[in-house]
Amino acid sequence: SACTAQTETEPNNSIATASPLATVPGVLNGVIGAPAGATTDDAGASVGGEGDLDFFKFNGTAGDLFQITVSGTTAQSSLKPMFVVAQVRGGQVAWIRYAVYQSGSSVTRQVLLPETGEYILLVAESTNGEDNPNPVGGAAFAYSLTVNRAVPAPVASALPLTQSNSFNTQGALHLYKVSAPNATSLIEAFTKAMGLATP
Repeated sequence: SACTAQTETEPNNSIATASPLATVPGVLNGVIGAPAGATTDDAGASVGGEGDLDFFKFNGTAGDLFQITVSGTTAQSSLKPMFVVAQVRGGQVAWIRYAVYQSGSSVTRQVLLPETGEYILLVAESTNGEDNPNPVGGAAFAYSLTVNRAVPAPVASALPLTQSNSFNTQGALHLYKVSAPNATSLIEAFTKAMGLATP
């Protein structure tokens, strides 16, 4: 089904001011804005300031699998995007997943939610790190955030499990399904299958 479009609204530069995602799955259009507090040098280049961070929040259910993509939307996009999905409790990060920029103006990753509850999603320009004294932003850093629901397709496997694989550039997860007969935990099932002592 078609995703519902939403437009980013500021301020959303912190977890406390995170904007709710109206629809999940859904699409949101936003901009990594010009650095706050930046000045202009004699050549007209932006100097200093604080890079824009766009925080969003959404509710998810344990076992939900999402494919999240952030893409530049301008013809000559300068965006080198990254995003983070996290669960925060009592001011501390309890769980976190990253999608790190590699090339082009787009980044994608699948995310499997471990628990039911609220999640934070941060979109940022990857070059605006602490080691960059001159962060960037503006119209050329417009983006589209797409959150689609993916269908888990675990591969039925026997214990002990030996599997060779590699991750693709689209951040797809590899899921496996095993049974644990006569065991109270997956760890116990693994150890029994390998002929080891139960921990």
